[in-house]
Amino acid sequence: MESVVFTTLMLLILIAHSEITTNENECDLIQYITIGSNGTIQCSFSEYHAVSWYYPEKDKPILFYEEGDKRGNGYVSGDYDVYPNGSLFIRNVTLEQETLFRVTKVISLSEPTISYLIRVQTIIAPVMTHPVIEQCQDQIKLCYTSNEGVSTLSCIVKNVRPQIFLLWSLRNDGRDMPLTSEFTVESRNNMTFTSRSTLQLSNKFPLLSVLVCRAEENNWLLEESETLVIFEQRDVDIESKTNKQYIELHSTMVISCKITIMHVLVWKRIDTYNKEEVILLSVKTWKNDVNETYNNDFRLEQDGSLLLQDTDWHHQGRYICLSTDYSTEQIRTVDVIIFVLPVPRYIQVTGCEHQLYCVMKVTQGDSLTCFVYRIRPKVDLEWKVHSKETKVSFLQQKHTISQNGDNYDITLTSKIAVIPTTKDRVTIECRVVGPNAEIFNLSATMDILIPHEQKNENSVTVMTVVIAGAIGVLVVIVLAVLLIIRRVRYSNDKRKAGNTNEETLPMMSQPMDLNNEKNTMEQLINELKGKYELLYDAVQPIPYIRDRMFCVDNVYVEGSIEYLAQTPGINSKNDWKPLASYRQLLDIIGDKSKRQILEGDPGYGKSTLTLQLAYDWCNIISNSPISKVKVLIFLRLRQLGGVQSIYDAIRKFILAKDSKFTEDDVKSLLNKSGSVLFILDGYDEYPDQDNMDTDVSLIIKKEIMRDFNVILTTRTSYLPKYRVPQTSRVRLKGFDETARDQYIRKAVVGNDDDAVEKIKLKLKQNPVLGDMCEVPLFFVMFAHMTHESENLQTFHSVTGFFRFMISCFHSHLRNKMSDENVKMLEAHESDHNWLDKVAFEALSGDHQQIVWKKEQLVKLFGEEFYKHYIQLGILVEDDVLNFDDRRAAAYYAQYNVEVRFYHKLFCEWYAAHYLARNVSKLSSNADQLLGNLDPYDLQYVYRFACGLNKEASEHIIKYLQRTDEGQKFAILCILEQEGNMQNLVEIVTKLVSNNIEIHKNDSRLLQRSTSQILEFASKKEIPITCLNLKGSFKQCEESNIVLHSGLTLTDLSTIENIQIEMEKEMNEPKVLSEEEIKTIFQYVLRSGTFKKLSFDSCLLPLTFSLESIPAEMQSRDIKVFWNDYGYSLNLQSGVWEVDNEEVVRKLCTKDVCISYYDSELLQRCTIQLLENASYHDLQSEQSIQTMSYLCTYVKANDEIFLT
Repeated sequence: MESVVFTTLMLLILIAHSEITTNENECDLIQYITIGSNGTIQCSFSEYHAVSWYYPEKDKPILFYEEGDKRGNGYVSGDYDVYPNGSLFIRNVTLEQETLFRVTKVISLSEPTISYLIRVQTIIAPVMTHPVIEQCQDQIKLCYTSNEGVSTLSCIVKNVRPQIFLLWSLRNDGRDMPLTSEFTVESRNNMTFTSRSTLQLSNKFPLLSVLVCRAEENNWLLEESETLVIFEQRDVDIESKTNKQYIELHSTMVISCKITIMHVLVWKRIDTYNKEEVILLSVKTWKNDVNETYNNDFRLEQDGSLLLQDTDWHHQGRYICLSTDYSTEQIRTVDVIIFVLPVPRYIQVTGCEHQLYCVMKVTQGDSLTCFVYRIRPKVDLEWKVHSKETKVSFLQQKHTISQNGDNYDITLTSKIAVIPTTKDRVTIECRVVGPNAEIFNLSATMDILIPHEQKNENSVTVMTVVIAGAIGVLVVIVLAVLLIIRRVRYSNDKRKAGNTNEETLPMMSQPMDLNNEKNTMEQLINELKGKYELLYDAVQPIPYIRDRMFCVDNVYVEGSIEYLAQTPGINSKNDWKPLASYRQLLDIIGDKSKRQILEGDPGYGKSTLTLQLAYDWCNIISNSPISKVKVLIFLRLRQLGGVQSIYDAIRKFILAKDSKFTEDDVKSLLNKSGSVLFILDGYDEYPDQDNMDTDVSLIIKKEIMRDFNVILTTRTSYLPKYRVPQTSRVRLKGFDETARDQYIRKAVVGNDDDAVEKIKLKLKQNPVLGDMCEVPLFFVMFAHMTHESENLQTFHSVTGFFRFMISCFHSHLRNKMSDENVKMLEAHESDHNWLDKVAFEALSGDHQQIVWKKEQLVKLFGEEFYKHYIQLGILVEDDVLNFDDRRAAAYYAQYNVEVRFYHKLFCEWYAAHYLARNVSKLSSNADQLLGNLDPYDLQYVYRFACGLNKEASEHIIKYLQRTDEGQKFAILCILEQEGNMQNLVEIVTKLVSNNIEIHKNDSRLLQRSTSQILEFASKKEIPITCLNLKGSFKQCEESNIVLHSGLTLTDLSTIENIQIEMEKEMNEPKVLSEEEIKTIFQYVLRSGTFKKLSFDSCLLPLTFSLESIPAEMQSRDIKVFWNDYGYSLNLQSGVWEVDNEEVVRKLCTKDVCISYYDSELLQRCTIQLLENASYHDLQSEQSIQTMSYLCTYVKANDEIFLT
């Protein structure tokens, strides 16, 4: 009976008049299904009685669906089915289904039916989901091609249904311009279509064009509707000069394209086999920006430069940059030559030692051999005679080149032929020549002693002249001594007789008339300013360029400054806080102490800052801290050895030599002045530190001049032991990135942005100098040398940089000398053993004395050597009072010349040479040599020595590794050994696999060493297991953790665990706010491997807002622990939960006290602890008893209640 009803209903639907609707609310009237796959004609019927599907063009029913019952041939065959919402399912779509379908919906037997006519379009998606350029099949979004052997470009979409229309256009920065092209369509069995659009390439195209093939109709079948082609027109005649760029193996390579506006850019390379490779493409158009890199070794910088981090042999070749901004076109070609410096990095001569200037006796036919090992590319060697008049020639020259791995060993052996002359000493040179000589600029200079012939009478004549000259000199000396003795006796007799003849009075000026006090004070101030002007107008950023001096105000840039702040009260605590500007110095000096120490490591700009203060005072700079100071006294303490009276020092070292002011005059005027500031510069270089009776010592102890403000500068490791407790302290922290940028603009290149970026880029290419360039002295020299040197090399160690810097000193002086003097300069450059010894002995022991009398050094070094190093600027002369004869000093203002290094770091450089040489030779005495050098005060001596001599470095590192602190410092020494990277990686990997700790009481050097190890590990992608900051954490700023020492920890991208252990403040744990914790969360998320963050000895918020917890913390399941209470943070709720019940149990077995003096947060934490203990039933009988004696001194107004 049911079957009869069903058939009748179907018949009624077929013969009934249905309303054909165009309403698409229930069915889309055009639908697409894919041939070869199952398809669905979608409808969404909600309330109906029956649905029928029908082929109207074939007049053929497909299936009928009524209240869950399905009938019809289509359903029975399995080709069709129907879903409950009325949609038609088609199994394995074929081309036959591309037709008209009718679906009829029966709402009820009493209502009219509703039908939809649906046009079904079958589709076949293409394999390639973008228009393909036949000339570059494998390139998706961006394709490169040229007109070399190509006359057309074809764009194609294959085997698609329905067909797609393609067209070509020319895209610039403003719009697309249609291009004429030929469009064709091929059909395959009328099933699929292949569309092709062919563009004829014209020689009218510019150097670079952006061509676009775009799909117009049915482009929804493609994921990308257009493909871009960068077309190079090689017939364009553009002038291009080929430049050379030398890159050291395994260093960073940056090749500049030297463009300002970049719209289209192509980087190509032609390798040594003449094979062309497209490296990367970049397009900026009105529609979008597209970059495509085909060689992942390279990266495109923002300025269009090509960057390669690690250069290898296969990267050598010709690099071509093509660029256009649609109006200007450019081609830049650079031949990149990869080189390896020889090992060792100088030419060796058989029989000569590199550290000493070589002198060799030769006879006719002797052989001379010079050689370089492990160099690349190949070079030639030649012998050269410096003097053209000398009859010396080289015969039977044998030049050999042998392979040594990837490099070459090159040897030149020659027989010497000599024609006897009157000249017995000839300077010769072995040097690199040939096409690659400019890479290395290597040479070795030596003197040879050759036989000569002379007549006997000449010898007799010479001897006679010498003897006569010696006798004459001796007579002059004797007469001079007698004259001096007579004059001294005569003066003494006159003084005893009370003779007041003007000629017998001391050679000092008469006292000033102080009746006109105002005019006298003005005269004193004018004399002071005259002296200071000479000082602040003679700043030399690069000491060896003496003709380039600056006023300090033109080069001074403020680095980071901080002061030691003291919290008032019984439980006061000192903490370093940032100081906004040097202009606040006198604001924090304190009315009680009147004393301030300005401290900083060597090279951090202490003396430069004092010169800026002197400039401000002399020029009455209104916003300067000393604008209201009436009298400024500026003294350099290194000059005051043996000077007892500070007024005597002012008279002798500041006032003019012909000044009429006496000591008493100066003292009287200063005491009458309303405001006096003393600046005592360089306490660490003060010769009389141990003499407690000098005025300098008494001033520091505030036993004299108590009403005067005093600023004392010194190295941090040389603070006066006897300073008054209230002395304020200010510390210079060096140059951050902002200060470096300011200095480059102010003192080096002005507002030339390109030049600024060039210097910054050079610093990035020298990551080993990042820490060193925090030292203003080094950065200043680095900036100036980078600006003046086009091809500044990449450095892999601090030693390498300092070696280069010293070579610049010598090179600059050589360029100013005539050829005949150069050979002597080169000898002094390589042979400085006596200077090394003097420097080492000066730094050894507890009392470093790095000032010498000129006569002492001249006698030791010789006049030529001494003058050479004074001219270089490495040694500097100062005038000081002569106190050898105390009696004479009282009557005669006599001055001596004392000599010092330009900076203490230069002293450390030469001392390191001595240390390296002697540690390797005298290994049995190594401990004795090293025991006299404090590594935490003289870190660069150790680092330089390790970089200079590999054998010495092994002894030094073993010595350092005997202590825990030395272990980390030894890593810095290992960093100096270039070419030992694999060994270093292994050592660091082992070190950071254990818990790394940075203690608050660790020396600044040790903290710096540890941070550099961590940064090295991150850069080399070495996992860092755990970092424990034991009281050293100060705050978290953006991407840095700041330590109490002022040092920072930058992004540690491989850190896995961090534990932050705080110190108490005012007898309570340190409070970290929710905002501070949020910043720490953001910091640790920078590491993709981070797992656990722990807090100790601190107070944290009891709950966190969900906004403070980054979603990434939850997705990565990072654990956060509060170890003080055994809690872990629930990242979903922001609430602490008990993680370690044992910790809670132990806390509750002790006396639990809530004191009136506790902060509210501490009280709440204690209450939370008790509630957690109760909830987890962790109280033992002892804990319950203990809790019954709970202190009840709770703040009443805090509204805290125990339940």
